[in-house]
Amino acid sequence: MRTAKPLLILVAMLAAASGLLTTAAPAFAASKDGTTYQGTTSGSYCDGFGCGIVFQLQPGANGTWTEKVLHSFHGEDGGLPYAGVIFDSAGNLYGTTNGGGTYGNGTVFEIMP
Repeated sequence: MRTAKPLLILVAMLAAASGLLTTAAPAFAASKDGTTYQGTTSGSYCDGFGCGIVFQLQPGANGTWTEKVLHSFHGEDGGLPYAGVIFDSAGNLYGTTNGGGTYGNGTVFEIMP
């Protein structure tokens, strides 16, 4: 009896090489100084309250945290961010959304300082 294992390995290698198979993104991205964190939240669908946000957490006095909304999605600009964000060397944040955008299939977004 033949197994499909070699075929599955080949398909996985091709998917990884083409970028279709990637590891999950982190929930948060840390700033260069390691004290400020950025992340995303998403609901299950876009409603009257918006379509998710990109936020920043900054440590405060006595173990408290300050939250700042960096961007609130409204559908046409994207919606339902799924994963964390990443920084480039200039300090810009990049991420993706599962919905919204021109055709409703999601967006890739950039937030500049």
